[in-house]
Amino acid sequence: MVVAQQPVLLGVFWYVLIAFSPLALLWLAVRVPRVLDELRDRRAVRLRATRAHGYPLERLAADLRRLRGELINDPPTNNVRRTALLMAYDSVLKDICARLEISTELETAPDGPERELERLRAESAIQEAGVPLQVPRRRTQP
Repeated sequence: MVVAQQPVLLGVFWYVLIAFSPLALLWLAVRVPRVLDELRDRRAVRLRATRAHGYPLERLAADLRRLRGELINDPPTNNVRRTALLMAYDSVLKDICARLEISTELETAPDGPERELERLRAESAIQEAGVPLQVPRRRTQP
């Protein structure tokens, strides 16, 4: 009796396999791209976490010293030039603060004394972190 049921069970197995294989293939076709996208996203996040973001700290510090030197030693007489120089200085200052994980409110500080105070606070925090910001004085020719 057991021998007689084997072909029946085998037939039922093949029937179920054939009947549900299109459904399984459709489910895989819908699900596999999502899984692959999720794996790609996880890998991208992992790679972003291991890579350094932006320019090296030494280059940012050199840019900050250069811009600071232009502001101190050769202040622009044109208001447009001064505004552009301050915007560039603030941008580099924010990048250095982000790299050193120093909190700053330069983005939200309104123009005027509040922004100047925030610049000074960020500069002092950067110097305390060990990045020198002193600008070499210009040599005067005799």
